[in-house]
Amino acid sequence: VFASFSGGISVLFKGSAGFILSYIPAAYAAGWITDKVSEPRTGHFFTASLIGTLIIYLIGVNYTYLAFSTWLNTPLSYSAVWKMMTWFFVKDLAFSVLLAALASKVFRAVQKGAGFRRNPTY
Repeated sequence: VFASFSGGISVLFKGSAGFILSYIPAAYAAGWITDKVSEPRTGHFFTASLIGTLIIYLIGVNYTYLAFSTWLNTPLSYSAVWKMMTWFFVKDLAFSVLLAALASKVFRAVQKGAGFRRNPTY
C-alpha cells in the first residue's frame, strides 16, 4: 500500500486506496470495543483487532475490485480479488493473535507505570 512513495489525490485512484481509507473506521471500531471494557484482557484486544481487520478487508477488497473493474481496466472477478487477499488476511489474523497477547501486557504496564486510570471516579 505504501511502497510506491507517492502522494496526493492520485493515491485514491489506485487499487490499494480502499485499505488506506479503511483504517479510519477500523481504528474507531477497535477503539470503541476496547473502551467498552474497564479492564480489557487478551480476548478483548483480539476481538477488537479481528473486527478492525475485518473492516479493513471488507472496505479494502471491495474498493480494490471497484478500482480494477472500472478505472484500472483490469479484468478480475470479485472472487479472484478476494482469493488474492486470502493469504494476507491469514497473516493479519496470526498477527492479531500475537499482538492481542502483547497488547494486554502493554496496557497493564502503562497503567501501572504511569499511574494511568482508565475511568477515573470523581
